[in-house]
Amino acid sequence: MNAPSRRLTALLLATCPAPSSLAQAPGFQSEVVAQGLHLVSAMAFAPDGRLFVVERLTGYIKVVEHGAVTGVWGHVPVSSSEFESRGLLGIAIDPDFLRNGHVYVSASNRIGTDDNSVVRLTEVGGVGVNPTDLGPSMFASVIHNIGPLTFGVDGKLYVHTGDALASSTGQNLDSPHGKVFRMNAPDGSIPADNPFGPASYVWTYGHRNAFGLAVHPLSGVIYEVENGAAGADEVNRLIAGGNYGWVTHEGMEVVPDPLTEDPIHTWSPPIGPTGACFYSGALYPAAFRNALFLGDWNRGHLTALELDTAGLSVLSETTVFDYDRELFGVVDGPDGNLWTLTTTGSNRGADRIERVVHANAPFPAVAIGATSRVAVGASLTVGVTANPGDPGVSWVGFSALPAAVPTVFGDFWVPSQIVLPSFNVGSDGRHYVGLSLPNDSSLVASTLHVQAATLSSGAITLTNADSVKLH
Repeated sequence: MNAPSRRLTALLLATCPAPSSLAQAPGFQSEVVAQGLHLVSAMAFAPDGRLFVVERLTGYIKVVEHGAVTGVWGHVPVSSSEFESRGLLGIAIDPDFLRNGHVYVSASNRIGTDDNSVVRLTEVGGVGVNPTDLGPSMFASVIHNIGPLTFGVDGKLYVHTGDALASSTGQNLDSPHGKVFRMNAPDGSIPADNPFGPASYVWTYGHRNAFGLAVHPLSGVIYEVENGAAGADEVNRLIAGGNYGWVTHEGMEVVPDPLTEDPIHTWSPPIGPTGACFYSGALYPAAFRNALFLGDWNRGHLTALELDTAGLSVLSETTVFDYDRELFGVVDGPDGNLWTLTTTGSNRGADRIERVVHANAPFPAVAIGATSRVAVGASLTVGVTANPGDPGVSWVGFSALPAAVPTVFGDFWVPSQIVLPSFNVGSDGRHYVGLSLPNDSSLVASTLHVQAATLSSGAITLTNADSVKLH
């Protein structure tokens, strides 16, 4: 780093002191980040800021960094056609990726096996090697196969499986289809406290087909967006051992069945929801923080659902951006923005990645996110947005000031307990730093705050503050 950056670091250290209903959503725009991909079905950020994407038909796992596709990271050979729902269909990054390098994908109709399974790869020298099958294998249908993956705040891997076009499988606890599995990572074993005993991967059942699992950043509850048949698409709040009705029920039950769980929201006619995540950043209007976002195939909308404080019902639905073409996924980015998978044509997979920004977002800006919000043995990401090449520094602390302290550089919110290494912003206007949390149980239920400052044309500017709750 150059001398101005050292001066900036010293100055910051010296100045550190001890839902209402969502309205119309103006100000959102979507910008292309990377393109030239082939039928991408899912994506996930690593804590170091790299974006991992899976191409459904090629079986390639690729990495996007600084707005460019850097090449093939890993390969799981699969067999499919453009109009099937087979191939690579989901991806999740291990919460402890910075230490163990594990990446998990859901693969359907793999060459040599013709089944559905979770495959774990490990990064060695910048590439994914040693593909290892985890959990049960199961028959691969033409559609309704294994799908989205996510890590819960308990550090377990959750895996959605479709009904394999045999709707009765969802109600059969002996069938692997139509379920959400819960498994240990990294070995894929069955957790002893699973709801149907230590011999069953099943966490919930009675599902048809889904392309989105999302973890609420405050409660840690997992939500599923499910593609219905002719009746209704659903948003389900998952509870251990819950039966979500398929094929007996679809949508809201006319006569409540005490043995099944109703969705918290439905669409009829169906919209074809694709992808889901909660927004945890601080760059959008405050009403969108902790809202559930999803894309949809039929309308091409990026939609926000505001939940009540208990997370049991949807208070409002807002179209945030109308792509007028198919969406295939949405993730909460480490730069404080949502990232989407879109297409320039009408294909069953994306060919480009876009980022949804808001006109009133602060600049420069900082965000803090987590691959998983488990506190012990996990990773955090600090992301800074500024002019390419600008030097800067960020810091974190376990407290925030109750009111801003105005300075000549901007509002100061976060007293620094840990100053992170100084940096120069990358060519895409982003800088990311991954942090491994220590194996310290006292971090559970704590909130970590972050702020940053950058130097541009001789002027120092403080960013906004952001925070993340650990579980």
